[in-house]
Amino acid sequence: MSRRPASCKRQRKVSSINSLDFRGYGIRVFPVSPENGGGWAAVVPELPGCSACGDSPSEAMDELQDAIDSWIQATREFGDCVPEPKQWAPDKFSGKLTVRLPKSLHRELAECASEQGVSINSLMVSMISRGLAQLSQPGSGTDAGVHGSHSGHAKRVLRVYR
Repeated sequence: MSRRPASCKRQRKVSSINSLDFRGYGIRVFPVSPENGGGWAAVVPELPGCSACGDSPSEAMDELQDAIDSWIQATREFGDCVPEPKQWAPDKFSGKLTVRLPKSLHRELAECASEQGVSINSLMVSMISRGLAQLSQPGSGTDAGVHGSHSGHAKRVLRVYR
């Protein structure tokens, strides 16, 4: 895509962030690369395909309000269910996670952490954070290493984060 659609370029007064209502849904806002038209995009991950764009983050979010309403209306008109917004509950997550992994992957992680002078825990948190950031970018193509054997996957992941 070389330019943003004309519908994204309509002139309209941008609302204050405090006056925006996303109907309880979480949103993601990110810059659009110049080769894809530039500007900013806003998406609702819980509503597949629901997105909007603008010249600024606030304009993209303002446009997203209309997109959410339209998405919900079209979904209902087709007789499909509209997913309920997910509510974040801080008490539900302790921050502690137990992971079982192959001994070979454990060794590779330990060696990589040692080379970088950090704990295995710190290395894994960094790797997971970076991986999630890459996966949250639409069209990133980062899922190539998500499937497949453990050892091949581990080598691809470790190469990315060294």
